[in-house]
Amino acid sequence: MVACCRHAYVRRDLLCRRGWRRASITGAGAAGGIVAVITAAGRSSRTGERHKLLATDAAGRSMIARTLAQVASSRVAGICVVVPDVDGRVARAAACAIEERTDRERFVIRLAADAAQGLSASLRAGVAYARDCRAAGVVICLGDMPLVTGATIDALAECHRATGADAVVPECDGRPGNPVLWDARRFGDLMGLTGDEGARKLLRMPGLHKVSVSTDASIFVDFDTPEALDVFAGL
Repeated sequence: MVACCRHAYVRRDLLCRRGWRRASITGAGAAGGIVAVITAAGRSSRTGERHKLLATDAAGRSMIARTLAQVASSRVAGICVVVPDVDGRVARAAACAIEERTDRERFVIRLAADAAQGLSASLRAGVAYARDCRAAGVVICLGDMPLVTGATIDALAECHRATGADAVVPECDGRPGNPVLWDARRFGDLMGLTGDEGARKLLRMPGLHKVSVSTDASIFVDFDTPEALDVFAGL
């Protein structure tokens, strides 16, 4: 069991990795659907002693809890939160936020055992979840972008269903942003990423069928500096 902020404990079956007992919430109902991955395994080095995902907004809600709520407002079939360690502060905050939800069966928390290698480790852990679910595609959501709405995620999924594209990218005023939806055909490419780089370079692959969806400017807003955390505290 893992200690929780408001409840005495949260179920360890939220925390899944190879070799651990899996529960029904590992995404068994997501086959053929779109799932979301929230990357939350970064070191938050740019914000100093304040971990950005634990920073709170004006209502006292942590950034990771707010991001979880936004993603959960979409119609994705399953949601995986990738954390750097199972007993760390981010894992506990995510588990607490999930435990308080009535739709908590949609969620699973996975460990990026090699999180020190950078963002690619989180992507590999999340895409492995999507592959295990036999999902048709995965939306890669960043934990420090809590303003992206479920409506934006649903727009990506709807475009994917209509076009069958390899990648669906949100766009505002002609500029691409995050999150990006990747078709299952590209899971192997995502699993092959290394180091502290995301999937952005894959968007430049020759022959990639990429389409864009017009949305709002929230796709550019992340909170990953001390100054940005001060802004988040007032939202």
